[in-house]
Amino acid sequence: MIDTANIWDKCLNDLRYNVKDNVFTMWLRPLSAYQEAQTLIILAPNDYFVTYIKKNHLQDIQQLVAKHSQGSIEEVVVHVDNAGREGRR
Repeated sequence: MIDTANIWDKCLNDLRYNVKDNVFTMWLRPLSAYQEAQTLIILAPNDYFVTYIKKNHLQDIQQLVAKHSQGSIEEVVVHVDNAGREGRR
């Protein structure tokens, strides 16, 4: 099985060098991710983050996820991190 945390860490590391430090710190570092089937679900703190990430970074994230997962993750979605997520797993 793929180590989703490792893939997400690699993606964040690549993104760190492709955006300004303040953009990375403000918008990308707070994100977390987990995998369900062949989908990587990125969790954002609120709807404003979701909109910003989709508009400005989702395409790059999708390319990096495909690269680091060697194509095993086929879809990337961004959702608000609802605190109850862990209880549903």
